[in-house]
Amino acid sequence: MHGDMKQQSWAAGSVSRTEKGISMKRSTVFSLCLMAGWVAGSSPVAWGQTEAKSALREQLTAAPSSIQMPFAQTPGRAVRLVPAEQMTEADRALAAAQEASLAQSPMGVLMEFDQGAWSYRKVDCAALPDYLLLRYERAEGLGSVFTVSIARTGGPVKVIPVKRNGRPMHKPAAENAQTIADFNTMVAQEKGASQAGWLEIAECYAALAGGNPTRVPAGPAVPAGPQAKLVMEDTGAMTVQFAEMEAVPPMLWRLSFDAHGKLLKVAQERLLALKVEPFGASK
Repeated sequence: MHGDMKQQSWAAGSVSRTEKGISMKRSTVFSLCLMAGWVAGSSPVAWGQTEAKSALREQLTAAPSSIQMPFAQTPGRAVRLVPAEQMTEADRALAAAQEASLAQSPMGVLMEFDQGAWSYRKVDCAALPDYLLLRYERAEGLGSVFTVSIARTGGPVKVIPVKRNGRPMHKPAAENAQTIADFNTMVAQEKGASQAGWLEIAECYAALAGGNPTRVPAGPAVPAGPQAKLVMEDTGAMTVQFAEMEAVPPMLWRLSFDAHGKLLKVAQERLLALKVEPFGASK
């Protein structure tokens, strides 16, 4: 099997370029395995635990010189969720100063921010240092979650609802046009955003929308999944995809950006468990 079958991996940090005359949609890449793997929806693309080590690589093949990337040619720093007690005193003070007005805002009322016991964590995204990003969570009932962005230089507080009592407010926050618009506003106003890594900027969006895009080694608690991938077009537009393996069920994220780094579309797919048997295996 290994000698006859050609295999291609979605190597973390790899860049694929669509050639002139070929459809601008992403090309299909297969990574077959002999162990339990994952498949996105009904897609024929399967991944397995044999990809675990290479999934953490952070080298990036240089993009063709004719293409100007909207972000840095490195994956960038991983996004972290920082507990309140580990935040700086200045960040905790800024969060406390906004809570009263947040509770009285229309979105705060809708999320019932003045009811129950809420806790928060900082979304530590190096791509957006001019904003304090906080994820508020309430465990009562079926659980409620929303994210807040606070401009350190002042201005209105943006609230991104993720779920209330276990359900999305309208459509999933990740695919909501308002979430995308708010993110694009922050990126446009952030002077150093163009220096952010392509994977970092995508994971930052996912965290704002309620995801947990952690880059952790696969193990008993976190199975291996598809590797992060960047696909570029000749126009400079790009698509980033990565797996959120700690989600239940695990999710595949796909984010499409234009040549200027504006986020255009976000899609999520469930990753389903798949058993792939080796050819010639005895029954």
